[in-house]
Amino acid sequence: MRQDGVVQARREPAMPDRAGPGLRSLRRHTSGIAAPDPRLWALVLVILGIDAVWMRMARIAAEPAGFALAAVAVAVLLVAAACLGTLKSDPSLRGMALASGFLVVFTVPVAVLHFLAAGLALPFVDGALARSEAGLGFDWTGYVAFLARHPTLSWWLALAYHSSGPQVGLVVIALSATRRLGRLWTYIRLFSVTLLCVVLFAALLPALGPYAYYAPRIVPAEHLETVGALWHLEPVARLRTGTLETLALGDLRGLATFPSFHVCLAILTGWALAPVPVLGPLAILLNAAVIVATIGAGGHYLPDVLAGALLAAAALACRTDAAKAERAMTSIRQRHPGARLASQTLDTARLASVRAFGERWQSEGRPIDILLLNAGIATVPNREETEDGFERQLSTNYLGHFALTGLLLPFVRRDAASRIVEVASLAHRPGRIHFDDLQLSRSYGPQRAYRQSKLAMLMFGLELDRRLKKAGLPIRSVPAHPGAARTDVFRRGDRAGPVQQLAGHAIFSVIGQSAAQGALPLLFAATAPEAEGGAYYGPDGVWELKGSPARADIAAHARDKAAAERLWSVSESLTGIRCAV
Repeated sequence: MRQDGVVQARREPAMPDRAGPGLRSLRRHTSGIAAPDPRLWALVLVILGIDAVWMRMARIAAEPAGFALAAVAVAVLLVAAACLGTLKSDPSLRGMALASGFLVVFTVPVAVLHFLAAGLALPFVDGALARSEAGLGFDWTGYVAFLARHPTLSWWLALAYHSSGPQVGLVVIALSATRRLGRLWTYIRLFSVTLLCVVLFAALLPALGPYAYYAPRIVPAEHLETVGALWHLEPVARLRTGTLETLALGDLRGLATFPSFHVCLAILTGWALAPVPVLGPLAILLNAAVIVATIGAGGHYLPDVLAGALLAAAALACRTDAAKAERAMTSIRQRHPGARLASQTLDTARLASVRAFGERWQSEGRPIDILLLNAGIATVPNREETEDGFERQLSTNYLGHFALTGLLLPFVRRDAASRIVEVASLAHRPGRIHFDDLQLSRSYGPQRAYRQSKLAMLMFGLELDRRLKKAGLPIRSVPAHPGAARTDVFRRGDRAGPVQQLAGHAIFSVIGQSAAQGALPLLFAATAPEAEGGAYYGPDGVWELKGSPARADIAAHARDKAAAERLWSVSESLTGIRCAV
């Protein structure tokens, strides 16, 4: 789980939104198309600019009909996504429209860039790839001859290879329909990054492919486009000689061989669909066939396939915190060799993940001494919805923790030493619970959302303690906050750009404290015998920004018992999990 250390730097009242009605309306409607990542939209604009300049310098004209049709389709999909995110909230349909629109608007300019890069006239690396293939003991021409002797197998493999494109659409539909929107956005980000990597590699290491290099005498007799394909040789030659005058959308067929994007896409697609019942196992089998088919039906060298698989594996590995957890446990064991540690995956932004964690814990039946609710993200600049249809900060910072507490409370020891620690923030002070628009679909603001989520967390902690005492249970609920701690929440939680992240770290370096120091109030609340249930702890320095653990101030509206009871009831309704105490 991600650590939460971003707080308000000073005590300040909630500031009114001074933007005019036009700007507020624009913000409201564009929030519906912010996913999968505003930075990717900015990247699209950069690539479009590069394409335009490159084509102008190469004196290549764009055939307008196909590109105009694609632009109209994208515009329709984005308008639909914006409306479904604001005028009528429908996360599944919005995700479907937005994902489809982004895939088109990203893939087309990247394909143009890839096509233009083929004209750089860098030396072909077919010889090196063929030698690597031979070094691996693989006989490419012998394999293709084998496929020619088994036409039925060759036909089915070619069909599997050509399913890659339609499968992307299947991912969009399946993940949207099952409300796995978080997974959908991750898939699209991985798709975008790996496609761009393939294009860059192919530009620097161009290859014509094994059908052109080996010129095999025996090939499968299929009439599918890519089997034995040499159609790409003519446009590559024209690009390299500067005789290509017009570029049409239909010309944008893949020229890359190393690494194979088909293999990369097959692995990503199998990963994306894996949790979908019935469809998941079938997708894994189909994409295994796609990988096998890439050599013959796709016309790739074996090193192309291995490099594509390595790229996909690297992309998937970069999206997990498993390595970070391992490093943390290693560090603890170095100081405390006898420590018994384990890590498990939990995403508080996904109720399915929370329930799965609760079920795993229930199956193990282990008691809990301390439950520390610390996951958090901060100030997401554009409104995002989770796969459950919740505003992302509210879901990650509060609703996921509420649901987790409801699932794990039966396992907390009925003992005076047992604690539940809710990590809140100084930002609760200017925060308000917007019961009339809890998901902030009409009035989203990055700080508004963060403050609401942290106020909700504090109110939950205080209300939980009141209910535990009323039920006669000795368990203590002890909220705490870390002050202005320099953690990685700017990198992981914030979608802000590098300049904003650097500014945040710089400010916290002056007025704040280290992550280790910020953890002390949380540890005090979790372990100190004198920590009282229903009290709130934070640093004892000026404005509670830094210092040693001490009692912290609670804003008057955070003590509103009626509002806390209402929030509790709404939370149970939203999550479908009853916190029975």
